[in-house]
Amino acid sequence: MTHLQMLLAISIFAVAVGPITSAVAKSRTVIMIEKQTNFGEFLFIRGGLALERHPECSSDVATSACAIPIHDRQIGTGAHYNAYNAWSVGDNFLDWNGAEAGQGSYNGMKAQGTPAVWSTNRININGYNPLNRYGDHYWISDFDMDCSQTENNWFEMKAIINGQWESDVDAPALGCTGNQAGGVPAHTKNHWARCGAINVFHFSSGACEVMSFDDPGIRPGK
Repeated sequence: MTHLQMLLAISIFAVAVGPITSAVAKSRTVIMIEKQTNFGEFLFIRGGLALERHPECSSDVATSACAIPIHDRQIGTGAHYNAYNAWSVGDNFLDWNGAEAGQGSYNGMKAQGTPAVWSTNRININGYNPLNRYGDHYWISDFDMDCSQTENNWFEMKAIINGQWESDVDAPALGCTGNQAGGVPAHTKNHWARCGAINVFHFSSGACEVMSFDDPGIRPGK
């Protein structure tokens, strides 16, 4: 094969295959928030990089540097998970806004952010999740996140229920407990969560725990 023929073959292959792109690696990240709710109430998570600290961000979720790309994982099937699974469709970012363009709805209700689902540590109860080692009323959101878009693997977040935000929180002086806890980028009135870890919070409280997925206290199975 001559040099010209080789170049022609490479060109034809490139046209046939198209541009070669590398997928952005995402890390599994879990948020759990303890909150006892009433029937018909649903908890959502909003967050990312704080708009007040990043004036370069815009309100356009698809292009804003404050919105962090995610992909919601399926936690379960059946009636208990119908709302979570419906709102997970088209939820492409953790952001501070409500429903994204194209995000799923449930019984005519739009999403108010990234969905969470009620969980318990009681086996054989609807909502049982092996990552929950605490008890009832821990709302859990499980997604893969692009950690490269966070602040040194940290991001801010807050919960919202039926349009009502949780109160501002004061982080404990010594930080969260857990084997993945550490210094956060700034002191703010939001929860700080670590990308690639299990983050446990309490509604309108600064108490928190951040741990790895191989923490000895985590039950196998998820």
